[in-house]
Amino acid sequence: MTKLVRFCAMHLFPELCNDDYKVLVKFLYTLERGVDGETAYYGDRISPRKCIIKIDAKLKLSRMTRVLIHEMVHVKQFFKEELVNLGANSNFEYMWKHGLYDITDENYWMLPWEIEAYGYELCIYNTFIQTYDLPKLLLNLDYSSILDRM
Repeated sequence: MTKLVRFCAMHLFPELCNDDYKVLVKFLYTLERGVDGETAYYGDRISPRKCIIKIDAKLKLSRMTRVLIHEMVHVKQFFKEELVNLGANSNFEYMWKHGLYDITDENYWMLPWEIEAYGYELCIYNTFIQTYDLPKLLLNLDYSSILDRM
């Protein structure tokens, strides 16, 4: 998975690929039901340089790969300060490119940072598989995998 994290970083934020920026990936059996992965700041939320990605350890390899890519897009959004988690002390949960947002189950699919993450997920997933000539049957190369979840 380290190779995949580097691959994502080089495609999503090459200008930030240095020792100052760090991504910690943890595979857990304790994520909330229905959550395959999540990304959060790891330390300072102002000008973040570290993020933690938590991924459900029970996922199949193909799904785990897509989730890691999706969460790496959120890392890019945090590192570039496109997406800011405002925390519990705010009336809003997130700021995306200077707009304030609350999250509800009803609007999740329409959140601009999720639209971006799902788009990159599909593109980088397929590019990664083709770049490293990975077994397509093992990883289920599928140009419509996003549609499968609708």
